[in-house]
Amino acid sequence: MRKICVVTSNRAEYWLLKPLMQLLKISQSVDLQVVVAGAHLSDAFGKTINQVRKDGFTVDATVTCLPESDDEMGMIQAISEGMSNFAKAFKSLQPEIIVILGDRFEIFAAAQSAYCLKIPIAHLHGGELTQAAFDEGFRHANSKFSHLHFVSHPEYKARLMRMGEQPDRIWVTGAIGIDGISEFKPATKSALSNVLGFNLEQFILLTYHPSTLDHVPTEIVANNIINALDAFPNYQILITQSNPDPAGRLLNEIWQDYQQKYPKRVCYTQSLGDYYHTAVCHSHCVLGNSSSGILEVPYLGKRVINLGNRQVGRIFPSSVFQVKHDTNDIVNALQRVAELPASEPEQVYGEPGEIASTIVNVLETVSLQNVISKEFYDG
Repeated sequence: MRKICVVTSNRAEYWLLKPLMQLLKISQSVDLQVVVAGAHLSDAFGKTINQVRKDGFTVDATVTCLPESDDEMGMIQAISEGMSNFAKAFKSLQPEIIVILGDRFEIFAAAQSAYCLKIPIAHLHGGELTQAAFDEGFRHANSKFSHLHFVSHPEYKARLMRMGEQPDRIWVTGAIGIDGISEFKPATKSALSNVLGFNLEQFILLTYHPSTLDHVPTEIVANNIINALDAFPNYQILITQSNPDPAGRLLNEIWQDYQQKYPKRVCYTQSLGDYYHTAVCHSHCVLGNSSSGILEVPYLGKRVINLGNRQVGRIFPSSVFQVKHDTNDIVNALQRVAELPASEPEQVYGEPGEIASTIVNVLETVSLQNVISKEFYDG
């Protein structure tokens, strides 16, 4: 039984990893270990460790690494705390492979710890770009710490090779978040309303996170978004909570104030969980700067208005409209979406159905002999 440890630090990342974790759990050749960290452990962010357990997973270790303050120093403190605590967890569990996804500072801490302990790392979603966020540097650093790579697009494999990663250690699998979309059947709008305790009719789904390397203050961006949305009073607004990034708490407070001002029009929720794609399907459109708007929402046939530079550098499907944070630009984009016919699903990031199983097959069978020794690929 190969001991494979999956690390998850927040609700969005867990939803992506969940189908992979389910297959690893039932594998006859894998002993699945689960390490839960960061926002999962916080009441302020929905205490989503409870959802991990509810889904049938045993939590083998928890790692505290949540920022104490809403700024860069808080993030640095969390990385430092996370490195120490991840190292203790990995030392105790002794996994043979550690699986990480993406680009967050918590995962950066996990990757450093595993690398120093000489534990092979399998990294999902490397090679991508997000130029206006700290995530950009964390993702590429995680790729260099890692030994096995599962990427969402051939262009991202090429980028990892230019970064010196060996091509025979990179698998183009597609974006794991789309894996179940081919068989996805959304719940009814009334079921979604019951879960939220809010009667949804015609609504816009807003999922926005701070652009941590952008120079526009978060308060200004949030107010521009609100002013634009107020130009469409016939639409309700369903807002998902921001990540615990610098200025994330401030952003969440602004959204909560907005909800209190318009309690019958605005619904703010910590997490949509398994109902996220249902919310996408019933929405008028998705507004924000989440990676889900680039990778997953187009597969559901919904248009996306991507705000600012946080996702700039990724390959955009044609149903994604890129706009600035300016109120007028957002209003014009919303008006344009309202006038367009329904979008057709677009498959830019692979074909749903076999992504998680392909990754599991590699994790089960790949040779780990000398995998720690990384030779730089010069082409």
